Amino acid sequence: MTILIDSSTEILLVALHSVTSSTFRQTKTGLNHAQKILEDLQGLLEETGTTPEQLSGIGCVLGPGSFTGLRIGLCTAKGLAEGWKIPLFGLDSLRAMAEAAVLAQPSDQYFLPVIDARKGRFYGQLFQKSQPVTEPVDFTPEEFLRWQNESVVLCGYQPQLLKARLEELQKWPPGWKVCEGWNEQQGATWAQYLTHQVPAQEVVGQREILGPFAGPRYLRASEAEEAKS
Repeated sequence: MTILIDSSTEILLVALHSVTSSTFRQTKTGLNHAQKILEDLQGLLEETGTTPEQLSGIGCVLGPGSFTGLRIGLCTAKGLAEGWKIPLFGLDSLRAMAEAAVLAQPSDQYFLPVIDARKGRFYGQLFQKSQPVTEPVDFTPEEFLRWQNESVVLCGYQPQLLKARLEELQKWPPGWKVCEGWNEQQGATWAQYLTHQVPAQEVVGQREILGPFAGPRYLRASEAEEAKS
């Protein structure tokens, strides 16, 4: 059994995953994840009758996403992994979002999961099916037009925000679309697909295990870091 934590967006997700099943809780906290993360984890373990001795590892989303949210999730995961003496490994939010979209709308098109990065910017990464074809980037809508010659399906948590901004700029490329059936009320539906990144119990040890000094994967400096420079 492995615990999964995704605190990269406004929706906090914690899950308990085994080879045969997955159980999860999701709460839209508005990035106040610290108030709910341990409560939800404890509730999930009690609900499923799982003890720490039955856990083989913890998977935590490293980014991209909210600076504060990622720190809360990773600090919690590190503490639990240390206390329970189980390995900690990283997960990728954008990959999970792309996989969810591909399964919902199979095609050979390009998929672009989108997360609001604030300050008029977005996080995204281009995938073909569920395979990355670019590195994750932090971009403005204007910069985003580098992909306008591709047939792209916007997906992930907040694709409508990017679509609206491109329409304001009168730059919405013909042939582009938003993943069918997606809306914000579905919340962290993609997070179920984080389980695709989790190995069966017997191969957890073959993954790259995160050390005590591992940090979130930021695509730009935080406000605090910018203030120091």
